[in-house]
Amino acid sequence: MTPDRQLPRQSALVHIDYLMFSHFMYLEYLVGRGARHTLFSLDGDPGLANACLTSWKQQCRDGKLDVAILTCNKSATIDEKNHAVTEAIKLK
Repeated sequence: MTPDRQLPRQSALVHIDYLMFSHFMYLEYLVGRGARHTLFSLDGDPGLANACLTSWKQQCRDGKLDVAILTCNKSATIDEKNHAVTEAIKLK
């Protein structure tokens, strides 16, 4: 065990998958049952989408949940970014 991998003395590390699932379960507990419709905008991490759809499965089945998976091309030039914005505005 190295010092950067050692468990803390007064608490414990939580695996990121458990953290994602518990977060979406808590959100579902807080707002999911009373909301008419919910929209999540998530990054491309497949764990986030899995945690969201698993925790909100009933709303998904009932058609009360939308999940948007967003991506970003960080290496795009300014001209490519401006072109993408122009195309997005046309979609309105």
